[in-house]
Amino acid sequence: MNDNTIFIPIEMPSGQIRRFRVPAEIVPIMKQLCEEHPEMDSSEAALKAMDILKEQQSGDAQQ
Repeated sequence: MNDNTIFIPIEMPSGQIRRFRVPAEIVPIMKQLCEEHPEMDSSEAALKAMDILKEQQSGDAQQ
């Protein structure tokens, strides 16, 4: 399967780790967020990166 997605681990509020399938485009956004905000863990960075990517995609669709 070659659909440009990856699995990333996300820590749930309960402490459980779940793997979510996400677009590979979020990886550079996650890395940038982790560099800019060292206090942010990878789960928080992944969730924030997904929000940023959705905003970018919706902005592209409106233009």
